[in-house]
Amino acid sequence: LRSSFAAACLAVGASATPARGNCPKYDRPATFDLNKYIGTWYEIRRDALNYFELDSACVTANYSLNEDGSVKVYNRSYKPTRGYGDVTGKAVESEVTGPGSLVVDFFAEPDPSKPGNYNVLDTDYETYALFYSCE
Repeated sequence: LRSSFAAACLAVGASATPARGNCPKYDRPATFDLNKYIGTWYEIRRDALNYFELDSACVTANYSLNEDGSVKVYNRSYKPTRGYGDVTGKAVESEVTGPGSLVVDFFAEPDPSKPGNYNVLDTDYETYALFYSCE
């Protein structure tokens, strides 16, 4: 069982709370093992103002490796007014911000030359993952 503490949302949202200015600086681990991170994660906490997940429950994110080395991102959630919904995207490691920093896109090919919009701040790869998202 994997649980996800999310400082923002799962990979669905680009930013959790609208704000003016630049994204804050934060530290990420010096190393990140994407192969250990692969699997299904269950969201148990997120920013309450995350537009993309308002009224969502039972949120999961499933990460699996594609043959080209990118990551398939499959997010699913339940909304009382619409039932279950899902979205599939793709992620690549950012060449700018490095290990643990992924560029995730649900509507186009992710560009590894951009800073990551999904940043793992901490994880033990088994029971928790804390990440931050800002653009």
